[in-house]
Amino acid sequence: MDRSLANNSLRVIYITITTAYKVINNYASEAKYLRELLHLYRDSNETVEKGSLHFRLAKILHTKNKIEEAKAFYGLAVNIMETNGDKQGEALCYVNLGALYHSIGEYDKCRKHLEKALALSIKNGYRQLEATSYGNLGALFQSLDKYDKARERQEKALTITKEIGHKEGEAASYGKLGTLFESLGNKLCELNHFAVHGSDERGEISLSPESANSCVLPREESYLLTMREISQIQLRAKLVVLGCCHSARGEIKTEGVIGIARAFLGSGARSGLASLWALEDEATDQFMIHFYEHLYRGKSVSKSLHRTRKWMRRNGFVKVTQWSPFLLIGDNVTFYFRNWPVSSAQPESQV
Repeated sequence: MDRSLANNSLRVIYITITTAYKVINNYASEAKYLRELLHLYRDSNETVEKGSLHFRLAKILHTKNKIEEAKAFYGLAVNIMETNGDKQGEALCYVNLGALYHSIGEYDKCRKHLEKALALSIKNGYRQLEATSYGNLGALFQSLDKYDKARERQEKALTITKEIGHKEGEAASYGKLGTLFESLGNKLCELNHFAVHGSDERGEISLSPESANSCVLPREESYLLTMREISQIQLRAKLVVLGCCHSARGEIKTEGVIGIARAFLGSGARSGLASLWALEDEATDQFMIHFYEHLYRGKSVSKSLHRTRKWMRRNGFVKVTQWSPFLLIGDNVTFYFRNWPVSSAQPESQV
């Protein structure tokens, strides 16, 4: 039997074996025989098959988190497909490279490859790939906290999947939009503001009593929020603003003042804004208006606090209890409100 005939026979055998291992999800064995196949195709001019084999092996390596090797095989696949004029295969490679770079946090490279995939898909009418590219770009923008752009891309993906009747893609788009709005809900929980009353002894804060019956004196536990209760919850807040009197007070211990503000930090908040003394209503109103204005414009909490204090002193609030009632405890955080919609999902790879 001549060598070329023997090679062809081995190819048929290995193709059958790799297909069988793919069916039973035995990726390690599939990868092993794909490498054998690539060796058999090494001197072949059958570039279409070689491109497909490189792509399949790259996908398995990506799944096994062998990132560098996966990048190399995707690169070889895309070069072969570009040479062959296989625009759909090229777009598939770019989609998967985008997903790979997203998974390792290289967002610029992720966007570059996804935009290449999108351009090829639009130009050549690959509607399903176009939807996938939009959906993955949406996931990327969500990771970057650019929620307007994330929502726009996900809604484009959803529209396309509906138009082409791709039910699986439509379901995936709804899932990604759900993840987006869930993420937005978590973001909205990052800032907590308490406009309540504070105790001048321990700094505990008083909420509205549970009982609405003015004839019955409410029990203290129905309205008093204590350090113990706060310590039992888990906050994901970047900032807790305690807009109430004496919220920075507490017991003086060797590690400092242990009070309600420190309790919020202990329960998971990254930073807190608390008051040193009794607050004046008008001064506090003006303070909060200007503080949040600076915060909304992207200034850090400490810079917003500094600029608000300066404004207060220059605009008639000259007593220190008026212009400097609040202090920052914890981290100096920053918010990006302008990236949120007015109203971590990972992108998908393609088969």
